Amino acid sequence: MDAGGRDPDFLAFVITLLMMLLLAAGVKKSLIFNNILNVINLAVWVFVMTAGLFYVNTDNWTKHKGFLPKGWSGVFTGAATCFYAFIGFDIIATTGEEAATPKKSIPLAIVSSLAIILIAYVTSSMMITLIVPYTEVDEDSALVEMFGQVGAYKCKYIVAVGALAGLTVSMFGSMFPMPRIIYAMAQDGLIFRIFSQVWPSTGTPALATFISGLTAAIAALFIRLEILVEMMSIGKKLCLTF
Repeated sequence: MDAGGRDPDFLAFVITLLMMLLLAAGVKKSLIFNNILNVINLAVWVFVMTAGLFYVNTDNWTKHKGFLPKGWSGVFTGAATCFYAFIGFDIIATTGEEAATPKKSIPLAIVSSLAIILIAYVTSSMMITLIVPYTEVDEDSALVEMFGQVGAYKCKYIVAVGALAGLTVSMFGSMFPMPRIIYAMAQDGLIFRIFSQVWPSTGTPALATFISGLTAAIAALFIRLEILVEMMSIGKKLCLTF
């Protein structure tokens, strides 16, 4: 069976369903899980920055057609695609009712999160291109294979753990707001009011969570990653524009 140029991704389907169940279990439990993964991400990022210093080769920035081999047009093309890296910061704005001092804490949290994300992605990209020539960067798993290409296989496995944690956090950030958007629309009468029902034991909009989770799981099963990333980037740009 062919699905958009590839076989169905059953692993992505199962992981998405597990994330859906975690979100349905309640905000507190899901946020604890998310915070643990963020700590793992931060620790692995520090490890990559530290261990990577031993394999840096500055010739990678001067040879191979120089520092910007594809010019500024290549930079902007890549930036447009990688905009998905910043998806999720707007979730902070939906937590105003739960914040003690929303006028102060929410703007600070948004700016701080964007700054941290920017630093993490820029420094990681710098480290990749300083260790491996851009022509040899593995497109499927750049950070993981980076250490493998220089023979640091133990480092490779540590980074793989961080990559898994990072993908899970990214999925959490993408799936967290959707049930609440459906819930708000149902309360306003824009869609069926049954979607605004809250599960008493967890305090979450269970039906909205299951519907959005199943939709995301089916998309992950059949649609190629490149298409999903482009759809997310375009959708977020339109959302922030209007």
